Amino acid sequence: MKIAIHGRNFSVQTKPYVQAMFDDLAERKAEVQISHSYHEFLSFAGVAHNANAIYHNPGELLEADFMLSLGGD
Repeated sequence: MKIAIHGRNFSVQTKPYVQAMFDDLAERKAEVQISHSYHEFLSFAGVAHNANAIYHNPGELLEADFMLSLGGD
């Protein structure tokens, strides 16, 4: 399963939920692509994630099965 993820900054109260999602994706051995800006925020916030790819624009997305937008519309 290939999942592309983009999101916006979140509060410290939200961090455990975001971490749990990335932990679950890792357990399921999902291939995760993360937007560059969200990857930078996750690293700053101390959220462990195993991204297989980082994308800077939508044209760089690899054939994702799902696209998640966390905290946005």
